Amino acid sequence: MPIRIDEIITKGASTLEKKFMGGVSQESATRAITETAQEVQRQMDEISRLGIEEVKSQNERAMATLKEAHLKELAAKDRENLALKQSNNAVTQEKNSLDNRLKKLMAKIQDGLNFKEIESNPDGSKVFEKHSLNGARALKTVNSNDVTTQVNIELANKTFRRTSYNPLTKQPTRTVTNATKTGETVEILYDDYGRGGKPKVLNKKKSKENIKPTIVDRKTNKISESTIEVDNLYSDGSKIKSEVDRRTNEVRNWTKWKNANSSWWDEWYAKDERGVTTGKRVWNDNNSRIEYEKRVNISPSGIRRVSPYSRLKDELTGVVTSVDRMTFPKSSPIKRIETFKPENSDSIIKSVVKMKNGTVYEMTDYKKVDSNRELRPGGGLDVLAPQKVVKTTKDGAKTEMNQEEIMPWLESFHPGYNFSLLK
Repeated sequence: MPIRIDEIITKGASTLEKKFMGGVSQESATRAITETAQEVQRQMDEISRLGIEEVKSQNERAMATLKEAHLKELAAKDRENLALKQSNNAVTQEKNSLDNRLKKLMAKIQDGLNFKEIESNPDGSKVFEKHSLNGARALKTVNSNDVTTQVNIELANKTFRRTSYNPLTKQPTRTVTNATKTGETVEILYDDYGRGGKPKVLNKKKSKENIKPTIVDRKTNKISESTIEVDNLYSDGSKIKSEVDRRTNEVRNWTKWKNANSSWWDEWYAKDERGVTTGKRVWNDNNSRIEYEKRVNISPSGIRRVSPYSRLKDELTGVVTSVDRMTFPKSSPIKRIETFKPENSDSIIKSVVKMKNGTVYEMTDYKKVDSNRELRPGGGLDVLAPQKVVKTTKDGAKTEMNQEEIMPWLESFHPGYNFSLLK
């Protein structure tokens, strides 16, 4: 606070001593002035001292606070800088380590993704190997012409898939794999166009239902001096009736019923001068009726006929076209003949002959014609024969065969071939 000089002087003047005759004494005036001045000086010194000490104290406290805060801040900054430096060093070190590992891994992956020759065989074939990112190991076998003949893929958990290829068509022919939902090993067979069929379980363990039934009753009847008939009743309720040639003990034919009390047989076998023929009825599980009968005949000359080989069902009408297939021995120039006809009918829509040289003949417009009786042992006088044959060579050129060439051409397919068997 500021010093009020007038108040100090007034206070000092109050101490003046008055004279009897009026006025103040010189001594008291001098003393009053002196004391007043000293008091002013004292208060000024006191105020100055207190102010300086207060300011100094406040400054000291402020400096101490600032110093403490600054030191704390510096310490925090130092710790932060040290942590950042250590973290940066660790990140840099990890990055360098990761870069090195990635370079090595990419080099290994790139090296493994490419097939490498691991084996060379005397016949000119070679085996190559590569590894995929999921741990699979692939082995590829190529022939002397560098055409793939087999690819085998293996996983660490013993899962495998092995596919064989036809080196001529480069199409798959057979696959064996255990990569199935049940873990069973299955086989898939492919047609000439690389289309796979239904997987077939291999090495399937026999269950109690698959145990071979035993004979519980047998009856033998003599038919003639050379033939006996044997009826066997089995433990699973099935029945087989057989005819045996007593001169050779050879079974000439047999018929099997899955249910001995059924009036419909299920399978049969016959052997005569036309070869060996087997038949099997295919039942419709939905209404327990016979769907169709499948027959397989192998002639003495080696011709194999499957009827029907396949059934083509029209989605709109439900009408079925039956396809019979006949295959020929290696010595024949013919690969196979496929005949298309309405199911349960003797009429023929068309037949397709595929030669081993790539030529294809399409036969249509079938009519009954006189047959060569010498080519039809035990046959009739007429057969169904195509009236139109179109030849397509491997390069796609098409020509139509002359009418007078058709019958001699049909009768020259293969020794012992009877084209009327296509019916």
